Amino acid sequence: MTTEKNTLWTKNFILMCIVNLVMFIGFQMLVSTFPFFVMHLGGDEAVAGVASGLFSVSSLMMRPIVGWVLDNKSRKILLFFGLAGLVLLAVLYAAINIIVLILLLRLFHGIFWASTTTSLNTNASDIIPKERFGEGMGYFGLTATISLSVAPLIGLTVMDKMGFNVLFLSSACIVAVALI
Repeated sequence: MTTEKNTLWTKNFILMCIVNLVMFIGFQMLVSTFPFFVMHLGGDEAVAGVASGLFSVSSLMMRPIVGWVLDNKSRKILLFFGLAGLVLLAVLYAAINIIVLILLLRLFHGIFWASTTTSLNTNASDIIPKERFGEGMGYFGLTATISLSVAPLIGLTVMDKMGFNVLFLSSACIVAVALI
């Protein structure tokens, strides 16, 4: 029996799922296309790999710090900070065509990614009723899986038909929807 106390599908939970879906779509559009962008700028496969590695390392190293901030400061502000950073970085990718600067941006991308994903999961876990936690996190996680099934196609199509600048600005706009 579902009572008001353990209702899963609240306005806040639905909004959190939408934010997660939209944010992951904007991000996954770039994951599938970023190596092509690095090679377009004159880098080779090794440089593309370094770009991916820098992102992963900075994201991983940032998570303990993000966890502390989530426990001791405002969770909503950290989410806003992360989403705003993801929007800004997508715009900067469109504006910068120097590989060294792109690699530096990848470090910051990992930081903002860690901030966003960790705070989204924490905020979602805060609003899901404990009696329905597994179910709620399953639905919440499904939004990331759905994005993974459509976003690479969107990203590769936009890259192929309209170029990298439109791709990056499209990603920025999509993540801005999550920010709003």
